[in-house]
Amino acid sequence: MTDGPDNQLYLRVSEGRARGVDLLVPNDVMLGRAATSLEARLGDDPELSRQHARVTRAADGSLTIEDLGSTNGTYVNDEQISAPRSLRPGDRLWIGATTLEVRATPPGEMPARWAAPPPAAAAGAPAAAAAGPPAAAPVPARAESRSVASIAAISIDPAPIKVSRWVVLIVLALGTFVTVLDTSIVTVALPSISSHLNASLADILWIVNAYVLTFAVLLITFGRLGEMAGPKRLFIGGLAVFVTASLICGLSNSTSLLIIARIVQGIGAAMLLPQTLALITYMFPPEERGQAVGVWGAVAGLGVVAGPLLGGILTQDESWRWIFFLNVPIGVLGMIAAFLFVPRVRTREKHSLDIVGVVLVGAGLAAVTYGLVEGQPYNWGRISSILKFDLLGLHCSLWSIPTVLFYGLVLLIAFFLWERRQSEPLLPLKLFDDRNFSIGSFSQGAINFTVLGLFLTGTIFLQSVLGFSAIKTGLTFLPLAGGIIVASGIGGALVDKANGKWVLPCGLLLIAAGTAYTMVVVSSTDKFIDVVPPFVIFGLGMGLSYTSVTTLAVRNINPADGGPASGFIETSGQLGASAGSAIAGAILLVGLASAEKHEAIKISAQLPAQARGQFVQSFSHGAASALNVGSSASNPAHPASSTAAQIAHAGADVFQHAYVTAMRGALIGPLAVAVFTMLLAIAIKAPKYRRSKTVSESGVFSFPMA
Repeated sequence: MTDGPDNQLYLRVSEGRARGVDLLVPNDVMLGRAATSLEARLGDDPELSRQHARVTRAADGSLTIEDLGSTNGTYVNDEQISAPRSLRPGDRLWIGATTLEVRATPPGEMPARWAAPPPAAAAGAPAAAAAGPPAAAPVPARAESRSVASIAAISIDPAPIKVSRWVVLIVLALGTFVTVLDTSIVTVALPSISSHLNASLADILWIVNAYVLTFAVLLITFGRLGEMAGPKRLFIGGLAVFVTASLICGLSNSTSLLIIARIVQGIGAAMLLPQTLALITYMFPPEERGQAVGVWGAVAGLGVVAGPLLGGILTQDESWRWIFFLNVPIGVLGMIAAFLFVPRVRTREKHSLDIVGVVLVGAGLAAVTYGLVEGQPYNWGRISSILKFDLLGLHCSLWSIPTVLFYGLVLLIAFFLWERRQSEPLLPLKLFDDRNFSIGSFSQGAINFTVLGLFLTGTIFLQSVLGFSAIKTGLTFLPLAGGIIVASGIGGALVDKANGKWVLPCGLLLIAAGTAYTMVVVSSTDKFIDVVPPFVIFGLGMGLSYTSVTTLAVRNINPADGGPASGFIETSGQLGASAGSAIAGAILLVGLASAEKHEAIKISAQLPAQARGQFVQSFSHGAASALNVGSSASNPAHPASSTAAQIAHAGADVFQHAYVTAMRGALIGPLAVAVFTMLLAIAIKAPKYRRSKTVSESGVFSFPMA
């Protein structure tokens, strides 16, 4: 179409206080609160900057729009512009709380410069031509402020019961709590589950990994589906699936049924978790998201820490089944509260699901996660012997841990290449144009890598070396939980300040310090009080880091992309957690095997001469069962009765001293990752607010201020 005298371009206000007004641009028009005419101010839109944007007509009749450094930005077809943009018929503009459409007059017609539709006409009806002074634009009785929400043609329906958005945040945090809790609470109950269901070691591993694998694989997909179907709907649906699966888990009388139910649990968790962060981006303006995410992150951190304690109490005093039954009342309460209090977010545009992208990212994440969680049981080697070969010291085959990881990486690379060509990608790659999102997503995985590395080695240390019970082990982590609570409140308040970018590096510094402190003080003779200081420091670091990393990552994200962004951040965190526990566990086993041989030779000098050779020989086969509390060392052979107690005591000493040495080596990786990520986080951009945004700018215009 040629934009000339026969096809004059003009702007139609389709949403906002000046709805129905047509603006013909004779030369150039500045839009903003400092405009000289009422119409150019777009009905006194309070969300406009004084000089928001300029629309210019060229000699050939074409229009160009330029943002003038506005606070809320200028958007053309869902994209924020940073340079002048040419306009064509059909383009949609979002300026403040106003939506404009670029239209072209039919040949031979010219709209009046200012023409308002008759009072009886529907919004969007053709404007009546009028001569002389412009007619005043009708202003709705109550304007709906949608500066952020309308960027992607989003409508937000109020909840049945209107409450403060902070109450809604508690509901969302409740859903987050049960999903995170279930990743840690099961571990303590595994011995009890094994004895009651006669489960094999492979079954026990899959009871844990079935949930983790399903959860990690589906997060990105459900993040996108939440954008399509609405985050409230998927949040409630995810809780329903999770609660139902939890009930089946508790009633299971076979390992097969329990593993299947754990898979369904993972599906429910993947459905609801991305929606929590997406809804937070809708409800809270950027400078308040730090406090909101602080609450959200603190609850998630408490879920990780509370798992071992609750699992130990329920397993010891009741039954392992109650670790699953616990989810039922919490989940039902969450569903009722979500229905009553959470607003409904809907997109007014139809979206399609990228099926190829779903398959590629699902298969890629499944392969990578499977390789990480199953690497240790297969000694990071062959799963089958088909087409076996050795490469760089790795024992590979067509189906081996190294090749499975390779397949996963290839599929993920293919996924990103495919997404670059899609008009509606499963994961919008434009998200990575934002430095904060890229660094924040990496940091989420790195933090979980370090946290799970310490939790895995620390839990085994407390139970296997110091002999703590499951409940006492959980209580030992309470100082860490206290650090999370204290630091989350501080971090949430600071991250929204001008220098809030430094909260994340400080948190990572404390995580690194807590890890290093643990490496220094850990000893086979430790008492409860000895591990409190490093755990408190580590907890403070977790609180600052979890509060700030998500806030900084999503601060500049369009709320319309909140679902996919949340899905990717959580996926990064799950992969980091899986990698942290897998790599720390692998290094721990290798280090333990080596340290046991060394300690056995050293401690054997305390034994009678006739028992030394047999004692040392019993540790020559490595740490095949090294994580079974050193049981192989307790009875390394069948010694004479007169020396049995002495040898058993020496075997326990070998394991305890060797484990401490191996634990220190296993924590070097998490420490290095924390330090590197701390340095990387310094590159995050600090926020620049020019005014305080209102809740309505997040689209939740029906909510009262808290």
